[in-house]
Amino acid sequence: MAYMRTVLCFGTVRKVGMVKWWPMVEISKPIQRRTRMPFGHYKRKIVVALLPGDVLSMRLERTPARLAYTAEIDDVFRTLAQWHAAAEVRRRREARKQKRLTEIS
Repeated sequence: MAYMRTVLCFGTVRKVGMVKWWPMVEISKPIQRRTRMPFGHYKRKIVVALLPGDVLSMRLERTPARLAYTAEIDDVFRTLAQWHAAAEVRRRREARKQKRLTEIS
């Protein structure tokens, strides 16, 4: 399966061409990547690892792997979804509050 890729080039959207779609595969080996920016006052990048068994692991760069924080991916997804829902509730509540304040004035 292929799709047309669009890119933003000097402020103009252009069609680049057909790009091959590769299907998702199961994780059989650990995959590690570093963040682009240093984290907080530690001034170290974070190493993120996707481990077999749907486990996410994070640690500071130049620290041993035994000091990594790990979590199951479904737990991380559930937490992110809850944060998003709570933020949406806060946004709507603030909008209602502002609407009430403008109606009173």
